Amino acid sequence: MHLPNGNFAILGNKIESYCLNPHHEKGKHKAVLFEAKLGITINNAHILKKALKKAAVSERVKIVKENEYGTHYNMKFNLQTDVGESLNSRRLDYQKGRKISQINQLLPR
Repeated sequence: MHLPNGNFAILGNKIESYCLNPHHEKGKHKAVLFEAKLGITINNAHILKKALKKAAVSERVKIVKENEYGTHYNMKFNLQTDVGESLNSRRLDYQKGRKISQINQLLPR
């Protein structure tokens, strides 16, 4: 199955403020991995954002759980840059009543 309304997926500010932020207490470890594996930093975050938006439309997702807040999906997608390639796992939350998905978690593998 594909993500419902994947073309309207919201990335929010979690990519810059958490995933690619080398100064974030918890996110700094992801920032190190994204830079080492893909060469992606806060300065070229647009590469990751573009890939996420494309994946939200084209990649298949699996339902992780459903609860009173909505449906939670997991999506895996490959991202290749000049530096390297990585399988990335993304958790998306599809909130009831909003009809849009929002990034919740992103992990480089």
